[in-house]
Amino acid sequence: MGALLGLGVGGILTPGVASAGSGMDGGVRMPDPVGAYDDPPARGVVLRQQQGPDLTGPHGESVSPGLAPKARFGGDPGGGSVTNVVRQLHFRNSYGPRIRLCISFYSPGTCANLGLWGTRGWWSIDLGQSVHVLNTDSRWAYFFAEAADGAFWAGDLQIIHVPNTSPFDSCLYNQRIGDRTLGLRGIDLRADVWTVNLVP
Repeated sequence: MGALLGLGVGGILTPGVASAGSGMDGGVRMPDPVGAYDDPPARGVVLRQQQGPDLTGPHGESVSPGLAPKARFGGDPGGGSVTNVVRQLHFRNSYGPRIRLCISFYSPGTCANLGLWGTRGWWSIDLGQSVHVLNTDSRWAYFFAEAADGAFWAGDLQIIHVPNTSPFDSCLYNQRIGDRTLGLRGIDLRADVWTVNLVP
């Protein structure tokens, strides 16, 4: 299938370093670049046109493609840190090519016997569009995103197994034959409405 090219935070990954389906030093599993990028957004997804990033103040953060080091995430990646506040999580494509996205979120009610964390995806987000992916009372969540040009947003804070089909709504320990293994980045939702702006 070829190699993935990660840009930005984690440096550039060359074909000699990370080929499709290969592992990375430090236990980070690289995504396997399969799946259709022209899939329609998952059920219930609302897309809105945005006029560029408006992320001043405590409303979100901008993140570049590549592997995110653990040190960038200030939260407790193992716990849900449940609060009394319901927080909204949004993603915006300010990168360019269509982006596919999946998330993991604290869900002890539905995933009590399957790892306590839910998994959900795939959303397709075109340039300038935003998608509302989650309402949660937890402060922490995780995500993986990949662009049609091969760039990806990944990390090593949580490893999940996901199908290529869209939509899916599952749990951390519900692996199926043919699932992809992905490393996710952490998100600290520091405001009631938090937007992750996917940028170059």
